[in-house]
Parts: sequence; C-alpha cells; structure tokens
Amino acid sequence: MKTNKILSTAALLTIARIVVAQEQTQQLKQLKITDLYVHNGFFVNSTTNGSLQDFKTLAPQSVLLKNDLSAYSQSNGYSFDGRSMLSALLGVQLRDKNKTGYRKSPLLRLGVGYYSVSGIATNFYTTKTITYDTLKSTKSSEVTYLDSVKRKNYNMDYSANQLRLDASLIFRTNADARWSAFAGIGINAGASLNSSTRISYYETEDKEARNTAGEHYTTNYYSSTVVNSKSEIANNKTNFTCAAYVPVGVDFRIGKKRAFWKHTHLFYELRPSVAITAIPELRTFADAGVQQGIGLRVTL
Repeated sequence: MKTNKILSTAALLTIARIVVAQEQTQQLKQLKITDLYVHNGFFVNSTTNGSLQDFKTLAPQSVLLKNDLSAYSQSNGYSFDGRSMLSALLGVQLRDKNKTGYRKSPLLRLGVGYYSVSGIATNFYTTKTITYDTLKSTKSSEVTYLDSVKRKNYNMDYSANQLRLDASLIFRTNADARWSAFAGIGINAGASLNSSTRISYYETEDKEARNTAGEHYTTNYYSSTVVNSKSEIANNKTNFTCAAYVPVGVDFRIGKKRAFWKHTHLFYELRPSVAITAIPELRTFADAGVQQGIGLRVTL
C-alpha cells in the first residue's frame, strides 16, 4: 500500500510539473516588445530627368507650359535631391528555439515612416549675352568686357510626402555593451499623403566681367537682379512606393548607473536604398537613395 501511495504521489508530481511547464511555455509569446525607436534625418534620392510632355501630363492646366520652349536647352541626366524623413519603430525580440526566452539578436523593428521625396525634375534654360562696355588697363593693357547676361529658366519638379509601413531585421555585435554596431536588412512600402507638381519660371539679368579668354568672373562690376518670376502648383493623384534598404549604424547607451539613462540610447543610422514608385499619371520609376540621421532608442 505504501509503495502504491508513493508511486501515485510521484506520478501526480510529474504530471503537475508537466502541466506547469506547458503553461509557462504557452505564456511565453512568440514576440516581445522591448524597444522604442525615433529616427530623424534627411533622405537624398536620385531624381529622374522628366520630359516636357511628362510635366504637361502632370500639370495639364499649366499656363507656363503653354509657352514655346523650342529655343531652350534642357538639363540632362540624373540629379540628387535632399528632403526630410522621420520614422517611429518598435523593437521586437523573437522567442528562442527552446521557447524559454527571447533572442537579443536579431531584433525585429516594426513601425511607420514619413518621407518627403522628389521623383521627377528637369530644367529648361536659355542664355543671351550682350557686351555693353569695354575696359582697358593703362598699366597692363589687359582688356575687360562688361556683359549684360539675361537668363531664362523653367524649373519643373514632381514631389510627394509619403507615409510608409516599415519592417527591418537588425543584427548587433553585443546588445549589452555600452557601444554596439549593427547592420541588417529592411523594407518599407506606402502611399503619398499628397503629391504635387511645381512649375517655376524666373528671369535674371546679370552684369558680369569677362576677360579675353571668355571667362566670366566676380568683380566689383558684378551684380544680379531677378526681373521676373512666376510659379504654379498642380495637385496629383496618390502614388505608391516600395523600397528595400540596408540599415548600418552605431548605438551608444547614455548612462551606466541611473536606471533611466541605462535604458536610453543614441544611435546613428545610414540606410542605402532602392525604391520603385508608381505614378498614376505617368508610369513606374526606379531610383536609388541614402537615408541618414540620428535617433533615440529606449529599452522597455
């Protein structure tokens, strides 16, 4: 009888332990929120050189684009444009294989980002030079020509403010160290909150000095005046963007003793990226860019 009681008690204890272990495993969720990120900086992206017809499509009611631009030259190739960006992310640790704890690396980041980007731009320009005076030095016999230079420019730019959902996977060198480096891979996708096309015209008249080699240079004779300027803005349809990027940076924990500062980090992050943007009025464009900025990270 005593043996049966002992066996029964041992069996009950074993069952209880199994039940408790199962409950603990079930209580350990797949994900755990551990960090809060705020990242602020600027975004530089390549801008596609659009055609005159592109901007007539984007701004069909433009009065400026009805002018004859056949005598104007167009800027060629890609350009780069810098705009602001801001993102807010949650850091999420993943459960380990044994389901008994959470991994400190890699860290999953999920959140939203706000981007101001320029997608298409171009410039049409013309220059007319008239020599109105000639100066000759009595000492060196050097000749200086005084020119009146008239420039006319049409600047065209399509831009948008976008809200994107963001996800990235971050690997750290040592998550517990005061200084750490990190790298990973990320994606974001979203749509424009507003998109618009700006058409600007300005005309300047410059007084410039020129030597016999034809080189203009700044002297006391130099002056510049804007004699005419106009601008128009046309609202456009919602565009959609999908991008992939590589986050790389360094992280610094501010404090070593006080609890608040021990949980507060400053970090610098660089994000080379490639993106595809679908503009409803035109077509799909691809561009490359770089995001960079300083952020604040708080561990929970």
